[in-house]
Amino acid sequence: MRIGQQTYVDPIWTCHGCGKSLKIPGLDVSRLPLRCRCGSHQVSDDRGPGFFRRGLNFARAATMHALRGAPHASQETIDARLAICQACDFYNGQTCTHKDCGCNAGRTRRFLNKLAWADQQCPIGKWRPATRSVDILLPLHGTPNDAWWYIRGECVVQLLRENGFSAEVIPLAGTKSADVRQMLATYNPRLFINRAFAIGVDVIREVARDFPQVRFLTVNHSSQSDLLRNTRRMTDQVGHIHAAQEFDNCYYGVVDERNFIGEILKSPKCVWVPNCVPPMPDPAPPASREKPVVSLICRYETIKNIPNQLLALAYAGGVKARLVMKNAKRTAIDELAQTLGLDYEWAEWSSWPRHIYGIRDEVDVGLQCSFSESFNYVALEHLLLGKPVIGSPAIRYLPDAWQVNPDDPRAIAECLRRMIESIDADSQQAAATGAETAKQQNRSFITVFSALLS
Repeated sequence: MRIGQQTYVDPIWTCHGCGKSLKIPGLDVSRLPLRCRCGSHQVSDDRGPGFFRRGLNFARAATMHALRGAPHASQETIDARLAICQACDFYNGQTCTHKDCGCNAGRTRRFLNKLAWADQQCPIGKWRPATRSVDILLPLHGTPNDAWWYIRGECVVQLLRENGFSAEVIPLAGTKSADVRQMLATYNPRLFINRAFAIGVDVIREVARDFPQVRFLTVNHSSQSDLLRNTRRMTDQVGHIHAAQEFDNCYYGVVDERNFIGEILKSPKCVWVPNCVPPMPDPAPPASREKPVVSLICRYETIKNIPNQLLALAYAGGVKARLVMKNAKRTAIDELAQTLGLDYEWAEWSSWPRHIYGIRDEVDVGLQCSFSESFNYVALEHLLLGKPVIGSPAIRYLPDAWQVNPDDPRAIAECLRRMIESIDADSQQAAATGAETAKQQNRSFITVFSALLS
């Protein structure tokens, strides 16, 4: 295109929403607010904004930076932002081509732009101001609308905040190095919790090396036997144990208070990380029913010992079973239950509040005779709601009289009959045991995190 004595190159504009490209003749159209027909505002050419627009963007950013006291980002934050920019579609190898930016994101020039200014943020939100800082960051799979978000995340940060720590729980958007770096750049945590091996050991090693001021705690919530449920969990555990031994800022945690690995290795980097216990509704007194209702709430897995507990219900007689199972093969359960002549009903695996009120209002006794446990929340929830529980020695906080051999259905049935006969006294004992266990767990939880941050 030629105007007067000057020749202009017609830019080719690309929509990052739908991917379509279009040649638009004209002068510096980067100064115009463009929008694609698909609705996306993320439209750019390979040259980025023109000289005038870049200067205006820089002047605005510099003015606000000065008014905020010119906070400087840490080198780790700069590197994290740089990695995000260089993986972005708007990056052309040297600069950001977004019309509201134009920063030189080349490694040699990074101190001359917004990457190094803590108060700045990416114009399309890929990284945010790093002026905030939290003590503890807990990323979780899923969203706040998911059924178990509260018990796994909200109650954890709530307890931490009540005890003077700043803490955030956020959705885990990704598990790659760039995803973790973005979280670190945004929240600048002192302690980063990697729950249930969500982030692989190679990524943890990489970011631990590049962010030495952050402590990384990987927590295993499964018992050692339960690790076999996933083919890579055993390998994950070994990798994170080695990372804890090699890096000063890496730790490996287990929710089993016996902490066998830390004891065997004599390592202060392998720690007990207690589960915290959320507030519960007040216990309910035993209900008057035609038949006592006995719950069996668990995942459909071998270590949960489902067949033996169904046999125990048949031995006991005179009770109604309430079955709540995650990923249950109901046909197989129905066939066995009907063959044994059980009186039973199915209830849905539901969100945490409905789950709790289902126990309080619909259950008299809980069955949790599993072969292996790291902690077992379900039994403790029953106790806190005034419902006695028959378990196995794997649930160590239960009274000894309520722990039976999980491989002996007759012993389970005998304990169940005794419990039903003394339901009033056992309900009171359940509430007292639950309250004391929850108090000890939460007190230990705060003690451990105080030590990790010291």
